[in-house]
Amino acid sequence: MNCITNVEFRQGSGKVKAWGKIVISDAFSFDIRVLEGSKGIFVGLPSEKREIEGKVEYKDLVRTTNKETYAAFQKY
Repeated sequence: MNCITNVEFRQGSGKVKAWGKIVISDAFSFDIRVLEGSKGIFVGLPSEKREIEGKVEYKDLVRTTNKETYAAFQKY
């Protein structure tokens, strides 16, 4: 079952190659970024920048629950 029902993209700049929106089962949507990293192009899911004890880290706000779902996001 493919629950991704809509994907939209618009062009980005620099390391952000594109901004996008994923819709799940016509009921839930979230923004993504297509990024160029040191290992190539990848889909960046929503995250939040946090500073803990002077150290900056990023906490994922949306995660895939298995490798197959993550591969489906990377396919788009």
